[in-house]
Amino acid sequence: MADTPFDPETFEVNPTALEGMTVVITGKLTQIDRKQAEALVERAGRALGTYLKRKKKWQQLKADAEAVSEVLVPYTFRHRYAKASHQKNDPVIPLANIASAMGHTIPVHLENYARFTPDRTAELYDAE
Repeated sequence: MADTPFDPETFEVNPTALEGMTVVITGKLTQIDRKQAEALVERAGRALGTYLKRKKKWQQLKADAEAVSEVLVPYTFRHRYAKASHQKNDPVIPLANIASAMGHTIPVHLENYARFTPDRTAELYDAE
């Protein structure tokens, strides 16, 4: 495994290689079908979950969340990013930019994060 973040066969995580690194899985899925891609993402998600569960900081963050009746999962940060992006008012971030930053098409983004998209119709009329 050396300097790679994970073993592609077993998805065993190499924490040393992950220090200070962001891993992004992007659209190069032309050589595998959707079912294989979903299985790959699911395995990567489990590996990340296992990695985080072993970290004291993650354990403390989870305990803090539970103490105020909240739930903390790895996707919490992604959801928070989407919500904060949609709520930004000055300047407003266009939906296409938010979707792109998260690696989505607009339809995929809306399928997952439409609940965070505020209705700004009244604000648009008030601006005139």
